[in-house]
Amino acid sequence: MSATDSTKHEKFQEYKKIVYATDFEEDDILAIQRLVEIAQPLNAEINVVHISTKDELKGNVRMEWLKKSYKKK
Repeated sequence: MSATDSTKHEKFQEYKKIVYATDFEEDDILAIQRLVEIAQPLNAEINVVHISTKDELKGNVRMEWLKKSYKKK
């Protein structure tokens, strides 16, 4: 890590929780992978959230799909 990288991380060390809002799309898998790369050096926790409507499939079913899809990558 260069001095510049170190300075960038110092600015964000107070961030311990990151929230990611999902619509359960395929693109979310790559986005979460990138977010993990950002969160790891900060030892930050990532919370994935989704607000569903009555017309959608149940949110917990889609969240399970997202978890399984992420683990496969």
